[in-house]
Amino acid sequence: AIQKYQQALTVKPKDDMRHDQWSIVLDKNWIQRRATAPFTKNMLLYPELNYRQAYQAEPVDPAIETGVRVGDITLNMTKEEILRKLGEPKRIFYGEHTYTLNDLPETYYLVYPDVSIMILDNHVKEITVLSAFYRFPNDIKIGDSEQQVINAFGTVYERREMPTKNYLEYKELNLMFEIGKPQMQVVEINVGPLQ
Repeated sequence: AIQKYQQALTVKPKDDMRHDQWSIVLDKNWIQRRATAPFTKNMLLYPELNYRQAYQAEPVDPAIETGVRVGDITLNMTKEEILRKLGEPKRIFYGEHTYTLNDLPETYYLVYPDVSIMILDNHVKEITVLSAFYRFPNDIKIGDSEQQVINAFGTVYERREMPTKNYLEYKELNLMFEIGKPQMQVVEINVGPLQ
């Protein structure tokens, strides 16, 4: 495959390759990175992490450390550090409003395929986990059942019930688990600083 790609470069060496009849654009930079750093097991198991390969060569850490970090994203990092590490987000919003990097309010969310990051006063204040790649030391992750969360984190939590989801909040740990209905499985994990 690499040989065929190199042959194609002799025909059209500068631009991304397009196949409009199939709505495909082959990003030349992505292909170059894959030629030197092939897919890892995590990239195949968790495709939502693939965008990160453009910005970092080292493997992504899967650990969630309560009150401190999700993988290599730490609470209190600056917006600039996040952008250098993860690149441009796929969406920026707060409430009903969407923004661009040139038009930001004081508080907003940077949304990536695997995490959503709340920025307040230019610093990370909360990280929302959206991928089963990230996990706590007790192995709790997206997709686990509500009962698994309670067994792992205990019965001292505040529960809010909504029509399509429940929230389990562990205030002392500043953790919130969003539990989707009817499967009663974790769909998001919010990690904030310890109180």
